[in-house]
Amino acid sequence: ETVTNVPPAALDGYEVRRLPVQLCPDVSHLGFDMWKLVEFPHNHADPVVFVAGDTIYAVGYCKKEVDAGEWVRCYSLTAYDLMSGTKRREWRTPYYDDAAPLRSAVILGNEVYAGTWEGGVVGFNLTDGSGWRIGEKEGLPDSCVSLLVALDGKLYGTCRSVVFEYDPRTKEFRNLISSKATVKRNRMDGTQFWITTFAGDVTNHSLHMVGDRWEHWNYDLRSGDITK
Repeated sequence: ETVTNVPPAALDGYEVRRLPVQLCPDVSHLGFDMWKLVEFPHNHADPVVFVAGDTIYAVGYCKKEVDAGEWVRCYSLTAYDLMSGTKRREWRTPYYDDAAPLRSAVILGNEVYAGTWEGGVVGFNLTDGSGWRIGEKEGLPDSCVSLLVALDGKLYGTCRSVVFEYDPRTKEFRNLISSKATVKRNRMDGTQFWITTFAGDVTNHSLHMVGDRWEHWNYDLRSGDITK
């Protein structure tokens, strides 16, 4: 659904290839029904799966019992070879008292970020194996993160009536659009909205957004202008 809704301009700069059917592996078991996947022994529930290069990444969470009836959970990222389905590596965050449902995930440089509902953003470093969680105390505008996009070395995401920018180098957040904005910088500031589809335009350095009323908006990252 997300791919079919991506505006054609958002695909500029990408190579699109059609693979022969016989060369495409059966990765149906890497979809939503993850319980059938033998390589997932860690109680992953409702994972988010995406493909980058020749690797399939699956973000989920696992749990362990620390006392009778008391459980702690951690988020985990698992990498699989696209063609063979062979498990390559797994990364984990520290254990937390809770683990929120996952909504989306993207790769940005050597890091993978996942948005969760009421759990903020989860991050994994593909090089050193570390994992962490980013919440409101770190500057995230809302703990409910629906969609994520990686563009121009930065992370962009949608919360409830908020579109934010996160710079992993400075660890700083910036609200691009907000329903709570006191100063109206663009036509969507101060209004209630819900983004259902979110995509980055590499060529024009902009964000494409489709709302729940099928309105298509384009946010220019250089000027801050929004066009419909």
